[in-house]
Amino acid sequence: MTYEDEITFGLICTVIGILLGLSKFSQATNKEVQIYMDHKGMKTIDTTFKKWSEIKNERIEFRARSKGRSTYLVYEYDHESVEIQIDDFAVSVKRLENAMRTYRVRFQKNKR
Repeated sequence: MTYEDEITFGLICTVIGILLGLSKFSQATNKEVQIYMDHKGMKTIDTTFKKWSEIKNERIEFRARSKGRSTYLVYEYDHESVEIQIDDFAVSVKRLENAMRTYRVRFQKNKR
């Protein structure tokens, strides 16, 4: 590898590192609501509003990774499985599970 090749490789790695850093910084400073729930349904930062009547089998799943584990909000919508990684969301798993259970029950009561 020539000196010019090493410089080019170094510049490419630096640019990629800066772009990844900016992306993570942008996610960390995002003040937008990450998960919104009420008795009608839920919306996440990456999805549109879904009604509880359209959502099935909502749950939190933990999956092993090479560097620990990841946490996912998983549910079925329109006969497809939706998986949203929630590791970076500013809400605890316990609080999220409690909210899902509470709003699901409220939806069921209002449905009658």
